[in-house]
Formats: sequence, C-alpha cells, structure tokens
Amino acid sequence: MEVKKYGTGRKRLIWCKLYLAVGINTHEIIATELSALNVTDDKMLLNLFKQICRKINKISADGVYDTRQYY
Repeated sequence: MEVKKYGTGRKRLIWCKLYLAVGINTHEIIATELSALNVTDDKMLLNLFKQICRKINKISADGVYDTRQYY
C-alpha cells in the first residue's frame, strides 16, 4: 500500500496580492494594484495613491500602514 503525504506531488503555487482602494461613500473601486508575494504591503500604498485623482480625506487601513511615512 502506497501512502501519499499531504501536499506532495503538487506543483508549488505562486501567490500574489491584490490591493484595492475603495471610495468610502460610493463603495466604488478607485485604484488597484497586483503584486508578488515578496513585495511588502507598505510599498503598495504609494502606488495606490498615484492612481487616485481625488482629494483623500480619510484612510482606513491595516496597521502595517501606520507609519510616519503616511502622515
């Protein structure tokens, strides 16, 4: 009897991350970025900002973005 271990014999998956900027009132997606797994989250926020042509009054985000760079 041959026993296979979980996860063996499969191709290794390469993950990516999708970042979204969403309008608070409209719930409209206003910017997107797709990155490889090795790119840090805080680097992607600036790329989202570059796509937004509106004035930004408020940001709600994960704690990783709570750095002096974004204040």
